[in-house]
Amino acid sequence: HSLPHGHKPRPGAGSRPRLCAPFAVPLAGPRARTMLTETQQIGVGLLALGAGLYGLGIMLWLDAALMSMGNVLFLAGLVISIGMTRAVALFTRRDKLVGSVCLATGVVLLFLRWRLLGVASELFGVLNLFGNFVPTALAVLRQMPVIGTVLSAPGVADVVDRIAGKRPRQSV
Repeated sequence: HSLPHGHKPRPGAGSRPRLCAPFAVPLAGPRARTMLTETQQIGVGLLALGAGLYGLGIMLWLDAALMSMGNVLFLAGLVISIGMTRAVALFTRRDKLVGSVCLATGVVLLFLRWRLLGVASELFGVLNLFGNFVPTALAVLRQMPVIGTVLSAPGVADVVDRIAGKRPRQSV
């Protein structure tokens, strides 16, 4: 259908947001700037799969093969989701260099099947690289229905806050 000459369509009239499979993320509309592209969605999926395999490897008595696959997928997902330039910038920042070296050392140690040293080195590296993100992630998790209730429980909240680097709550 065409409009008479000089008439403009109303904003939003007849236009529906396109959806991106498989996650049905709106690509148009007021929140379009905060949505992930298809490539970023693949990266986040690889991040989640890598973290899942790594966790499964730890639960299965430090299975080096699962943890190594988890490492590869996690790092690939990180690079795909934030881009190669930003990933290189993250790992080569002067204040994050110790964390980067510890993470890389841990990955190599896991490939060599030195599980405990590899996990310890990776844990230190990840905390050094992403430690400032923990309070933000904790705030998001506390907003979730079931997890938020558990994380806000009196005994658990104090321990989690101490791990996240927050001050313990003072009762008045």
